[in-house]
Parts: sequence; C-alpha cells; structure tokens
Amino acid sequence: MLGALIAGLEHRRWWSAALRGAIGGLAAAGVVVLLHAAIPGVDAADFDPAAFPVYAAAASAALHAGGSLLRRRSLF
Repeated sequence: MLGALIAGLEHRRWWSAALRGAIGGLAAAGVVVLLHAAIPGVDAADFDPAAFPVYAAAASAALHAGGSLLRRRSLF
C-alpha cells in the first residue's frame, strides 16, 4: 500500500496515476489468481478469483491517485 502511494508521487495528474494503479493492480492480482490456481491443495472456498482483481485494481488506483494528490500539495 505504501508502495502504491509513493508510486503516485511520480505523476502530476491524478487520472494518469489512477490508470497506472489500475493496470498494476490488475497485473498483480492476476498473478495471485494464477498462483492460487496452480498450487495444489489450496482451499479456494474463501477466495473469489473473479472479484479479487477488481478490488485490487480499485484499491491500487485510489492509492496511486492519492499519491499524485499528495505531490500537488507538497514540495515534491
């Protein structure tokens, strides 16, 4: 979470930071879903592979956009 917030500091506009965060969140969540499916013996009852990437992309986009807004308010 801290990494996404810091990565947002690289952007001057919140929408470009949010787009980067959404793409990064989807990629990271996709890897988690693939690894979760590939590991034998893992209980999938508490894991929704369809909703997890959506939530991860939304959270990552929000954190990246927040970092961009912090940049606008600080001396970075």
